[in-house]
Amino acid sequence: MTYPEEGQDSFAGKVLVARFMECGNPDIRIPFDVGKDTSRTWIISQTANGLQLKHDHRHADGTPDEINMYGGLAKSDGSHLSQAFYADAHTAAIIPAAATNVWTLSLSADGQTLTYYLERNAAPRFKAVLKQVKN
Repeated sequence: MTYPEEGQDSFAGKVLVARFMECGNPDIRIPFDVGKDTSRTWIISQTANGLQLKHDHRHADGTPDEINMYGGLAKSDGSHLSQAFYADAHTAAIIPAAATNVWTLSLSADGQTLTYYLERNAAPRFKAVLKQVKN
């Protein structure tokens, strides 16, 4: 399994698909496919400490990968269209190089484009611009 934290090379040339399938209380679960790899789900939750983003990675049989549930908390300067999530202690413990990660999720005003942007050490690391497709 490859992770965005390892760089975008593993995503090169692959179709990226985010499917908004579960929007409930307290979680929004967004399966994120990289080509045929359906092992990833973004989980956005309202917690006692604020809005949280986690990356759930699973094996084909549904068991959690050893690198799982990394992410972080949003600060209060976000908006209803954009939130930046700063790496938490769990992330730093399981992926030490990702301790400075900031993931930003931004939705365009018309709701047609979702941008997932990752910075590490205050430098761009990965960006995916996902456009809504009508079925």
